[in-house]
Amino acid sequence: MSYDHVRDKTSSAVGKDDGEGDSVLFDETIAAYSQRRKRAEEFLSEALVDSHRKAFRAYLHRTQWSTVADDAAAGADGAITPELDEPLRILKRDLTFLQRALGTAPFRRVWRAALEQLNAALWSDVLMANRFTASGAAQLSRDVCAVAGLVERFIPDGSAALVSMDEALRLLNLPVEEEEGAGNGLSLRRATDRVFTDNAEAKKVLEELDVVTLTPANARQILQRRVENAE
Repeated sequence: MSYDHVRDKTSSAVGKDDGEGDSVLFDETIAAYSQRRKRAEEFLSEALVDSHRKAFRAYLHRTQWSTVADDAAAGADGAITPELDEPLRILKRDLTFLQRALGTAPFRRVWRAALEQLNAALWSDVLMANRFTASGAAQLSRDVCAVAGLVERFIPDGSAALVSMDEALRLLNLPVEEEEGAGNGLSLRRATDRVFTDNAEAKKVLEELDVVTLTPANARQILQRRVENAE
C-alpha cells in the first residue's frame, strides 16, 4: 500500500512529520461517514416533504377561508378543518416511526428541515393565496395549532420551525375593532393604518405583538389578506 492509499482511508496526517501527527486517527473515514450521515438525513427529510406535500394537497387547495361561518369558527369543540384530518394522521405516523428509528439529534434535524418546508407551503399556498374573514383566520389559527401541538408531543420546541406562520396568525387574527381588556388592544384597522404609515411604525406594531421574524413588508402582505381591509 502506498502512503496515498493509506492516507485516503485513514488520516490526512499519515506520512507527515511536521506537527500534524496530532490529527484524529481515521479523520478521512470520519469525514466520509459524516457526509453519508448528512446525505441520509437529507434523504429522509426529502421523503417527509414529499409525503406531506401529497397528504396536505387537499388542505393547501382549500379556498373557503373567506366564507367560514361565524358559528363554525367559534367552534366550542375546537374542531379543525376536515381536510386536515388525513395530514395529521400522516404526520403522527411519520413521527412515531422515525422516533423509534433515529436517535434524538438526527430525529430533530430531519424533522426541522421537513417542518420548515411545511411552514413554507402553508405560508405560500394558504396564507398568501387566500383572503380571510375573522372566522377564517381563527380557523386557520386552530389548524396550525393542531399541527404544532402534534409536533410538540414528539419534539419539545419542535414547532419552532413553524414560527413564521405562528407570528403571521397574530396579525391575521386581529379583531376588526379594539376589544375591551384585550392584550395589546390593537385592532385590525388601527394596526393596518400604522403598518402602512412607514417602516418605523410598522416595526413598533410588530414589537407590540411580540413578532420577531417578520418584516414590515410581511406585515403589510398579511394584513391585506383580511377581507375587511379590502372593503
